[in-house]
Amino acid sequence: MLIGLAQLYCHEMVDERGILLSCIVLALFYSEGYFLHQKATKSAPLFAPVAFLLTMSWLILWRLNHIWALKQLVWIVSGLAILSLAVIISQKAPKEKVLKAQYFWLLATFLLLVAPLVIGFEKGGAKSWIDLGVVTVQPSELAKVTFLLFLVSFYKNTKQPKYTQVIFLLFSVLLLLSLLVYQVDLGTALIFYSLFIIEMYLATGRRIWAIIGLTFLAIAGILAFQHFGHVRTRVYNWLDPWRDPLGGTYQLVQSLGALAAGGWWGTGLGSGKPYLIPAAQTDCIFAVIGEQMGFIGCLAVMSALVWFFLLAARLIVAIETRGSFLLSSGLTLYFIAQSMLIIGGVTKFIPLTGVTLPFVSYGGSSMLTCLGALGLIIGLCNQQGTAITLQVKKISRVKWTVLAGFLLLSINLLYWQIIKGADTLVKMLEVV
Repeated sequence: MLIGLAQLYCHEMVDERGILLSCIVLALFYSEGYFLHQKATKSAPLFAPVAFLLTMSWLILWRLNHIWALKQLVWIVSGLAILSLAVIISQKAPKEKVLKAQYFWLLATFLLLVAPLVIGFEKGGAKSWIDLGVVTVQPSELAKVTFLLFLVSFYKNTKQPKYTQVIFLLFSVLLLLSLLVYQVDLGTALIFYSLFIIEMYLATGRRIWAIIGLTFLAIAGILAFQHFGHVRTRVYNWLDPWRDPLGGTYQLVQSLGALAAGGWWGTGLGSGKPYLIPAAQTDCIFAVIGEQMGFIGCLAVMSALVWFFLLAARLIVAIETRGSFLLSSGLTLYFIAQSMLIIGGVTKFIPLTGVTLPFVSYGGSSMLTCLGALGLIIGLCNQQGTAITLQVKKISRVKWTVLAGFLLLSINLLYWQIIKGADTLVKMLEVV
């Protein structure tokens, strides 16, 4: 953070107020770290990579817009308080009592997704926002956690599900996915389905279910491509970003251009033109990091996410109760799946979807949900015994899948940011 502040100061983008607020942010991180070491000694190291990501978020947002940075500070302060509360609750609450109310969590998820359709407004092409006057909120962020709680409650209470129970589960998941598709919130729909597949595998241990789930995802993708015009447009834009660089593909072209301009080491905080990227503070903040801090900065962000996952995986395998194991692993993989989804979209690895980068993107709904979920993970992972063989096998398979995914994302980033970077910049000049 100190190096970043120095760069911003050289470009006259930070003053005494910015330095003071940055010191407050650092003090908050150290205070939270101390609290976690007091309350959750075993799992406290999970906060270190997240603190790095929050620091990165603060610096980038200060570079983009001081107002966004000030608002983000409010969300970080509130989120750290929620994190602390979540740690205490997850340790003090009766053992897995909240995982007995599967119908409550299903109803909560349903209401959170229906609310924007009734009283919400459209933003970024998706009708998933609610205006509360002072702030606008995105209920689908919290719905990801309640949906995961529903899945964990179902699998915890039905170890050998009957035919009728399977039908109930499938109908519930399809209903919730339909609401998201109707909102045109395809990124969140994909995360919901990913959580469904992940929990199904972790609960049963059968890889065949994951394969079947991915097969149905491919079939659903083909059907969506055939019947939804906006899906076809996104796929065409992904395949050929230069088909409409000043129109439909403008966001992806500007993201690739920002990455190309950053090169290996970046333009430095305060330089570049990140304001040209639509939704730079939310959907495309990874591209801003790539321009300001280069390939090395992007690699640092992905390394922090991998570091967090590996630390969590080492703790999760030793959680003795089934429900806590499913919940903590599901929350951890929710962060990873969403991160891979948005990083892949910004770097043209997959079609771009409008989701946030956990702990980095601007937004209260995302920040509060992520830090609250992190508190649950830390609290659950602090209560552990010896590693359980079956859980070690499950998490090991997932671990290698995640590592392979990040490796592919890194290679793809290297291709677009370094190998094809000069060609991208030339094409952008031709368009202008």
